[in-house]
Amino acid sequence: MNIQYVVDNEGKPVAVQIPIAQWEAIKAELETYDSAGETMEIMADAEFLESIVRGREQASQRLGRRIEVKRLGTLF
Repeated sequence: MNIQYVVDNEGKPVAVQIPIAQWEAIKAELETYDSAGETMEIMADAEFLESIVRGREQASQRLGRRIEVKRLGTLF
């Protein structure tokens, strides 16, 4: 995937850009998910939920800052 990062004046990442064809493929994949139903499935699966938490912690360590999840819901 050809990803380009957009940074602010301090060099901190604020956005990413990807080719439109890749964006369309991502959107098509995401449209197959039932977000409310899948969220309930994830919340009911302790092992899967824990893997998400571990992934967020690993990403936080790599970025050197805490990643906050403010709201779950439709992203697109």
